[in-house]
Amino acid sequence: MQRLAQPPGVFLAASAVGIYGDRGEERLDEGSPAGAGFLAQVCRDWEKEIFEARPLGIRTVGLRLGVVLGRNGGAVKQMLPPFRLGLGGRLGSGEQWVSWIHVRDVAGLIVHGLESDVLDGPVNGVAPYPATNSEFTQALAKELGRRARLPIPAALLKTVLGDLATVLLSGQRASPKRAEADGYVFLYPRLDSALREICRDFDHEFVSEQWVPRPPEEVFPFFSDAANLAILTPAYLNFKILSRSPGEIKEGTRIDYRLSLHGIPIRWRSLITEWKPMRMFADTQTSGPYSHWRHTHEFVPCRGGTLLRDRVSYCLPLDAITDPVVHPFIRRDLEAIFLYRRKKTQELFGGER
Repeated sequence: MQRLAQPPGVFLAASAVGIYGDRGEERLDEGSPAGAGFLAQVCRDWEKEIFEARPLGIRTVGLRLGVVLGRNGGAVKQMLPPFRLGLGGRLGSGEQWVSWIHVRDVAGLIVHGLESDVLDGPVNGVAPYPATNSEFTQALAKELGRRARLPIPAALLKTVLGDLATVLLSGQRASPKRAEADGYVFLYPRLDSALREICRDFDHEFVSEQWVPRPPEEVFPFFSDAANLAILTPAYLNFKILSRSPGEIKEGTRIDYRLSLHGIPIRWRSLITEWKPMRMFADTQTSGPYSHWRHTHEFVPCRGGTLLRDRVSYCLPLDAITDPVVHPFIRRDLEAIFLYRRKKTQELFGGER
């Protein structure tokens, strides 16, 4: 940035509330001093570099993130399997504070930080209402219809995880004072609403991306033609289209087909629910093996060719207990099918391995 003839007007970088160290019941805002310990020192060193942009006349925001909650990553993804099985519980005493934030509010704060005219300096990226570890685990168990009855003793955590246990057993009771003062309104200010959005169903997501050196006008017609599905499907699935109504593919088209997986015959009906020629289309299972299946096909112009993006949202016809056990096998089959699709696509249209 020092070498740029015209430096950026704003620089935003992520930091963490770990800068405050383990502070017990103390209420913390951006004016609170940094704490002690390895993580706090890492954050101090990190922010020292972040704010080197300030002397250049660049408005600089250091977003001190708490524990980020979302469906597809972060802490909750790791916690869901044992909690769905009824094996969840507090960590240590459970009295340590968890300053959390929903991933959508992380995105919201990033946009707000970039667009604000005055927001500058450290900004706590946390929801307004933190919770203790015990409150957090009880709230998660409640949303899943389970009980959190299996606490993990601090001594066991230290034996298994060593110094990493410090991260789980320490806490910060931080507040988003500056963000709220600057007018940011949280989508998920309270823990129950955030966890309810994350746990409201058991959908899984699979995303595959592949670049081909052809424009969307050349590849869209091939992938949107149901007759070509058999070409993109492994032979061992014995895929066959049974009917299509109406004949021309468009929104509202219904496609019936059959296949077999591990010797089990399956009949499937898909409905085209979105249709935007040369850009995207989506099909949703209306009858078949999943309780929910939606496959979105996107065609993004990129580097003189097309980025093919397949995004599948699906839910197994299982309850919360059996899903974590069975899903890894279903996921493996799904990955094998899409790997075959990628190889055939490369054979047909070229592109990168």
